[in-house]
Formats: sequence, structure tokens, C-alpha cells
Amino acid sequence: MSEKILHLVTIVLVVATLFLSLVFSPKKGILVFLFLFLLIYWQRKRWPEFFQKIKNPKTSWVIYLLTGWLGAIFLEFSLGISPFHPKPIANYLIGLGFYLPYFAFWRLLINRFQFTFLEIFYLGGFGKLLFDSLITRKLLIVASVATNALSNFLIFTSQVIVILVLFGALTTIPALYLAGQENKPHNKPLKQYLIGFAPIILATLVFILWTIILKVIFA
Repeated sequence: MSEKILHLVTIVLVVATLFLSLVFSPKKGILVFLFLFLLIYWQRKRWPEFFQKIKNPKTSWVIYLLTGWLGAIFLEFSLGISPFHPKPIANYLIGLGFYLPYFAFWRLLINRFQFTFLEIFYLGGFGKLLFDSLITRKLLIVASVATNALSNFLIFTSQVIVILVLFGALTTIPALYLAGQENKPHNKPLKQYLIGFAPIILATLVFILWTIILKVIFA
């Protein structure tokens, strides 16, 4: 698929997500998150200039990780959900064990394979779809409540589009600080794209260990 077609597909998916959120979702905060993502992406050529002024590598890593984590908090707040714990403060503390390693692994992959913004967007989104289908099975559970096959298909498709766009956007936001990603070639070996699913798997393993540690500390 050419880069122009991929851009067009991405625009269609984002517009579809905006439409689905506006018409069907009671949580309108998702529109704010998408607007913020589009605004940051629109100004993507300015962020690397700021980021390159930071000479300390550790500082740049901290900013990258905090940007991703704060984006995740904002997304959860926009959706009105606490995926890890019903109490907000506890949820954010527990969520650290997932989001920080998730974005750390992504930063390593970006440095290693020079993924473009669109590649990060789709690998992040499809990784989340894979996670919700095979591990948490949330994607299949939501669709199963439909009363007929057509409704099941429409609900499933809508969920796929929304999850792909939201988590793809979340994964991409901190990467917009990095220079030169937009001009990298996007036709990479299949093995590199498959490795792009590793961050969500590895972050899940770290998250399991993190929750065990928290239970030991606060038990």
C-alpha cells in the first residue's frame, strides 16, 4: 500500500471514529482527545526542534515516557474508565506498571527500526486489537451482546475502528517529538512489523509483575 493511500485510509478511520464517538458514545471527552491528537500531529514538524534542544538523553527519555503516560491518563479520563482499578488514584499508580514499560519498549523499537509515524500508529492500534481479542477478550465480549449477526458485525467493526484509532494515536503522540520519522521508508521486512507487536506483550508481563509487587507492599 502506498504512503498516500495509507494516509487516506488513516484520515477515513479518524473521521469514522469521530462520527461514531459523536453519535453513539455518551463520553464526549473522546472528541477532545482526538482533537488534541490531530492538533499535535498537525504541528508535528515543530516538536522535534524543541526536543533536540534537550541534550541530556535521560531527560529526553523522561519527557517521552511522561508524555505517553499523561496521554494515557487523559485518554482514560476522556473515556470515563479505569481499566486497572475502580479508584482513580490507585488506577493511575497501577497503570504505571503497564504504560511506562509500553512506551519504553516502543522508544527502543523506534530507535532500532526507525518506524514512521504511520507505522507506529498502526502497529500500536493493531497490537491493542490483538491484546483485546486474545488476552482480555473484551473485543469479542462487547460484540457478543448483539441480538443478530448484522448487529454483531456492526458493533465489532465499530469497536475495531475506535480501538485502532485511539490506541494508535496514544502510541504515536510521544513519538511526534522525534526527528526524521516522517521521512523514513515504510516498506520494512515483515519480521520488523511482527516485532512491533512486542511492546504490548512485554508491557503486559511487566504489568503482571508490577501488580504482584504492589499487592506485596500494600497487603
